[in-house]
Amino acid sequence: MRLLIITQKVDSEDPILGFFCGWITALAKKMDTIHVICLEEGKHNLPKNVTVYSLGKEQGANKLEYVLHFYQHLYTISGQYDKVFVHMNQEYLLLGGLYWKLRNIPVYLWRNHPHGDLLTKIAVALSTKVFCASNQSFTARFKKTTIMPAGIDTNIFKSVLGVTRKKNSICMVGRISPVKRIELSLQAVKTLIDSGTQVSLSIIGSPPRKNILYFNDLKEYVS
Repeated sequence: MRLLIITQKVDSEDPILGFFCGWITALAKKMDTIHVICLEEGKHNLPKNVTVYSLGKEQGANKLEYVLHFYQHLYTISGQYDKVFVHMNQEYLLLGGLYWKLRNIPVYLWRNHPHGDLLTKIAVALSTKVFCASNQSFTARFKKTTIMPAGIDTNIFKSVLGVTRKKNSICMVGRISPVKRIELSLQAVKTLIDSGTQVSLSIIGSPPRKNILYFNDLKEYVS
């Protein structure tokens, strides 16, 4: 099988999206070839049967250039893939979904965000099947959606022998963003501490540039 993957970023060193290189590598073992179209390309060491095409964000391209590059890449690889996997971003289905439907090419969408709108519904309608990891995802409501595990590589993210767990401690790992509702965890911990409970919370992650103010608000609340 020949697969086209469309994703936001291909960069094994990215602290948030770097995991996706592992997904591509795992899928490459089951595919004859994989073409990957991404918004931004960074460092990676993917299998030989994987080819990456960037829309040019790392070179400073603008949104119009993103769209032009997207269609250019689709033209270049036309006839070289049997199925499409769109990861996270519904925009690509809005741009290419009708074309794939007319060509009878199955399209699979992964989207696990709790919020959605009319455009999300259109993207789902243009999809053959949809995947998400939570029943709280906006896409979980549709009949064509399958809820599945998050795709975490447990060979990397696993328990470390010899580590002593601290009693009544909580660790949150992930990007620092309003959609994660981190402020609710901080409020809950404060309530527990005020009631005399000994509890600690460690938050490990980094905020995207657009969420720096949210990050600063969290630090101010903790202070």
